[in-house]
Amino acid sequence: MKTNILWVEDEAESSLVARKNYLEGCGLYNLTIMRNASHAEEAIRSKKFDKIIFDIRIPPGFSQKWENLHNNGDYRLGLALVEDLYPKLSENKIPFGICTVERWADISERVLTFDPSFDNKNNFIMKGEIVYPEDFVDFIENLK
Repeated sequence: MKTNILWVEDEAESSLVARKNYLEGCGLYNLTIMRNASHAEEAIRSKKFDKIIFDIRIPPGFSQKWENLHNNGDYRLGLALVEDLYPKLSENKIPFGICTVERWADISERVLTFDPSFDNKNNFIMKGEIVYPEDFVDFIENLK
């Protein structure tokens, strides 16, 4: 049975397309990509995913809620999305990870505020650390 993964990533169809193709091509994953906070929130609230990967800096999309946060200076909408949906993720035991260009030190305080047990060893990776598509598969497999 394939693992259903939601990847919240605004660059997924361009510079990261090789990772997407590799994930789908290996036959282990059904990959859904949402490129903004509005679409990602809708998908998470309406569909069942086995694992979710969040980029930190994503556009707001059509929702006034996300547009307001963005306009008020919160440019880490992916992080705000995780924070907002954390009760649902936790209740349904949905593993999630963060894949971003930002360093753990830059976001750790905010993440640990809503998830004090967040495992940054397994559930956080900087995009620059993903050299080969297999590195991304390893990240997904190790999400807890």
